[in-house]
Amino acid sequence: MNPKELQEKALSLLQPLVVEAYQMILKPKAKMPKDSQFCSHFNGNPYFEPGEQWPMAAPKKPYDFIFQVVNDGTFGLPKNIAVFQFYYEWEMMPCSTKEKGWLVKTYSKMDRTNGITIDIPTEVKERWEFGEETFNDTRKYCNITFKPICMLPAWDSIDDYVPKKELIKLCDKINEDEPWEAYTQLRKKLKTETDVDSCYGGYPQWIQGNELKGHKLAFQIGSEDQEYVGYHWVDEGRVYLFFDAKNEDAFRFVL
Repeated sequence: MNPKELQEKALSLLQPLVVEAYQMILKPKAKMPKDSQFCSHFNGNPYFEPGEQWPMAAPKKPYDFIFQVVNDGTFGLPKNIAVFQFYYEWEMMPCSTKEKGWLVKTYSKMDRTNGITIDIPTEVKERWEFGEETFNDTRKYCNITFKPICMLPAWDSIDDYVPKKELIKLCDKINEDEPWEAYTQLRKKLKTETDVDSCYGGYPQWIQGNELKGHKLAFQIGSEDQEYVGYHWVDEGRVYLFFDAKNEDAFRFVL
C-alpha cells in the first residue's frame, strides 16, 4: 500500500473507537462563594447532609477533600449520582483500589435547602502550609466546568482495542522512526484531543501503561493544573477513578 492507503486503512480502524468525553476546565476564583458546597470544584467546602461528620481514613487521620462534581446532566454522569466526591489521605498515599487512604463518596440527591458544610479539620489545614502561606478560602478553591471533546486510546494501550498489533504495524509503515507520531497525526485528523490531563469519561491516558482493564473510566485527574489547586500527584502523575464493572455502586482507583 502507498502512504495514502496506509493512512486510510489506519483511520478506518480508529474511527469506530472515537468516543465523547468531557475535559475538566479549572477556573480559579478570587474568593470561594458561600454556596460552594452546591458547586463543582476542587478544595473548599464539600457538600454534606445533616448528621454527617468529616470522613476519616483512620483515627486522627481525616481525609483531604480533593474535588466534587455536581451532576447537572451535561457531562454524562449517571442519573443516580447527584454529587460525586473524591477524598485522599496524603500520609497513607494509596496507589491502588485495595489500599486504604482514598474515598469516593456519592449522593443520589442534593438537598439545597438542608445541605450543610462542616469545618475543615485542623489536621487538613496544616497539610496545606507552604512557608508563611497557609490554607485559606481564596488560595485553593477552583471551579470546575466541562468541555465536550472526542477521545481515542493512548498509543501505549491501543493494542487493547485493535487486536494483533494491526494499527501499530500500520503506524510503523507510515513512520518507521516514530510510529507514535504517526498515531498522533491520525488522532488529529479525526479531531480528537491528544493531550488530556483531567477529564470525565473517555479513555484513560496512561502515563505508565494500562494498569486496569475492563472498567469504565469515571474521572482522570492530572497534575497539570497544580498552580491552581495547590498539589500534584506522585512524579507528576494522574489519578484514575473507574466505575467497577461488576458493581455499579462501587469504584476502583489507580494512582
